[in-house]
Amino acid sequence: MTPSIKVDSFDDIHLRIITLGYPEEGESIMISLMDKERILYNAFTDNFDVDGFQYWVDKLPEDTRIDDFIWTHPDEDHSLGIEKLLQRFDPDCKANIYIPTSLTEQLLKDNNKHKSLPAYKYLKNNYNINRKYQWNEISLCEGEGIRYLSKLKLTDRTTDYTITFKIGFMLPYGSVVNRRVDKTKMNSGEMNDLSLFFIIELNKVRYIFSGDLAKTNIKFLDDDYLSACRFIKIPHHGSLDPKKLVEKIEWLPSIPTHAVTTVFGKTHPYDEVLNLYANKCHEVFCTGRGVHSYGMVKLDYSVKDLSKYTFALEGNAVKVRP
Repeated sequence: MTPSIKVDSFDDIHLRIITLGYPEEGESIMISLMDKERILYNAFTDNFDVDGFQYWVDKLPEDTRIDDFIWTHPDEDHSLGIEKLLQRFDPDCKANIYIPTSLTEQLLKDNNKHKSLPAYKYLKNNYNINRKYQWNEISLCEGEGIRYLSKLKLTDRTTDYTITFKIGFMLPYGSVVNRRVDKTKMNSGEMNDLSLFFIIELNKVRYIFSGDLAKTNIKFLDDDYLSACRFIKIPHHGSLDPKKLVEKIEWLPSIPTHAVTTVFGKTHPYDEVLNLYANKCHEVFCTGRGVHSYGMVKLDYSVKDLSKYTFALEGNAVKVRP
């Protein structure tokens, strides 16, 4: 049964997307459905720990909650310190965990993902044990297009009008996963082919979260679910690899739309990628490099009024286009 929440007015409902990046590598996203400043739903995607510092753990209030945790793939820049994050904000292990299918301890060892092993072991040992079944492995089959696995209904107390908040997964494609995990050793691009790709759908508007999408999987994305888009987290830290994704996305016309990227090493994001997104949407943000220990892009989107949004930048974060 889909959980349902009564709200006083849809005027007060907004979606908050906070993209966090570190100066050289590392990415995490917090997604919050808000009623004014009351959190109705809270999810984290990936995590990173640099020299023992995690922005979420060090800066967020202790009563922050985690309803869903989405681990897009086990590369270290998306994985370090996941167990610390969950121990802090989900001590009773009640969150739903979403991961790519076929991840195993041996797979991580074979592919030198030793620093990601603590996260894997913590998730499996705490969310898929005894009567706990919150561990959800994701892959899609041919013709499926999208799989909705997390839903929440919001109902106006006065009018009984209802909208649905949904998370839908679009990748990885199962046949690709099988080919990858059958190999003893994967290169970095092949590991990215395991990455989860999902959207949030809210009041007929979509927000895209691409993990480290690689070009192999782009052809499996159903164009029907890449329309009416308001936001995208640019995949693969702005590398050239998945730039064909830009051609598939249909943005909402005549309203503010945004793309956000994090940095990786000294090359990502590429100017060419930033220009591609800038030609399609209104503003492009980057968590940035610099003297601060992190960069953060916070976007708040009104659910009712599509023209209304606010943004805030912290640390190294910058607007890079226009």
